[in-house]
Amino acid sequence: MLLKVWIKKQPMKVRKAEITDIDALEVIASKSCKKMDFQGEYDSDYFKNTLKEQIESDNYIILKCVDNNVIIGGLFAMLLPEMYSPTTNLIYQFAMQADPDLNKVKQGRIVLSLIYKLEYIAFMLEVNEIAFSVDKKYDLSKYYDRNGYTLTEKKYSRRLK
Repeated sequence: MLLKVWIKKQPMKVRKAEITDIDALEVIASKSCKKMDFQGEYDSDYFKNTLKEQIESDNYIILKCVDNNVIIGGLFAMLLPEMYSPTTNLIYQFAMQADPDLNKVKQGRIVLSLIYKLEYIAFMLEVNEIAFSVDKKYDLSKYYDRNGYTLTEKKYSRRLK
């Protein structure tokens, strides 16, 4: 049943990222950092090297959203064992980006497509829990509330350097 629902909801092509996608994903990451007013020093080479390691690792799920053979978004997640039980695992999404040059409606479709695909992967992997990191500037709580997610914790961060 979930598979049929997911296929109907999937508005854009989302695929697993490959090594050949790194440069295109880096362009989106760079533009996204500027849009989000990232306070650190953005390092393109570091991003590319880290992304290569993540794509090659079984512990990460790196997705790309594609339209007319152009990468227009990406999602970055980790597959982790639960800290309290060896029989429980989770997927934790830690970054999600749509090309900030696109209009807000298209960016929204990209983000939702990436979320749908990660939910599908979680279902197929029989993951116990899926969690999303949410930037307060981009509120997706209506989607999460409608789809059975609960707010489990708030995350506070402070840049130290």
